Amino acid sequence: MQSTATQVVSQPGTPTETSSAELTSGAPPRLFRALVPQILLREGPLALRWWQWIALPIVAMLSVAIGLALGVLTRVVLGVMSRHTGTVG
Repeated sequence: MQSTATQVVSQPGTPTETSSAELTSGAPPRLFRALVPQILLREGPLALRWWQWIALPIVAMLSVAIGLALGVLTRVVLGVMSRHTGTVG
């Protein structure tokens, strides 16, 4: 059996037009390059770009906040469930 790939057809010059070389080069998309200052696109320590270094603590803090919120939600839901559960004895 052969698998067929689906291609998105776009008009030249549109934002969705991306060459296969751009997709495989590891370079950020054109829109991202246009919005982020050039200095942040340069490679920094450990082969990460500077924007990635800036994003790391933000993503870490966001992950902790989401984890805390989910922990509170879990305790509330389990507390409600345990109050409605009868005891055997």
